Amino acid sequence: MFSQIQLKQKITDAVVAKLKLKSKYELNDRYDGVTFLDKHLCRVLGTIKVQSEYNQDLWKPDQILKCKTSFIINSKTYKIVNLKADDYVIVDELNFDYIILTHTYDSYRKTKIIGEYSLSNIKPLIKNLVKPYRFKYDKLLNIN
Repeated sequence: MFSQIQLKQKITDAVVAKLKLKSKYELNDRYDGVTFLDKHLCRVLGTIKVQSEYNQDLWKPDQILKCKTSFIINSKTYKIVNLKADDYVIVDELNFDYIILTHTYDSYRKTKIIGEYSLSNIKPLIKNLVKPYRFKYDKLLNIN
C-alpha cells in the first residue's frame, strides 16, 4: 500500500490529468483547481481510512479517483462524509442510517475518523432543510 504522502501525489497527478493540465502548478491558475484537488484528496483519503477500519472494499489503487462513499453493514447504510475546513458537515442527501465523519489534516499527511453518527441524531442539527444539508461540527460534540 502507499503512504499518505505517496497517495497525495498520486491523487494530485490524477487530478492534473483529469483537468488536462501540464503540471500541478497550473491548478492555481484555474478558478476551481485547488478546490477540486482538495475535494478529491479529502474524499479519497477519508474513504481509504474507512476502508481499512471497517474492512470494506471501497477503493482500488488502479482507479485512484474512484471510490465508494457509502456501504451497507447489517442492513444499515453508512455514508462517509469529510469535515470541511470551515468546520461544517455537508450532506447532499439524507439517505443513510449513519455517517462516518472523517477529517484529513496536517497538509493531507493524516486522516482520522472523528466518529459515527446516526441520522436520527443529525436531523435535529439541520436548521434549513434545503440541499445541501449543512451544520456545524461542534454541534455533534453534544451527541452521546
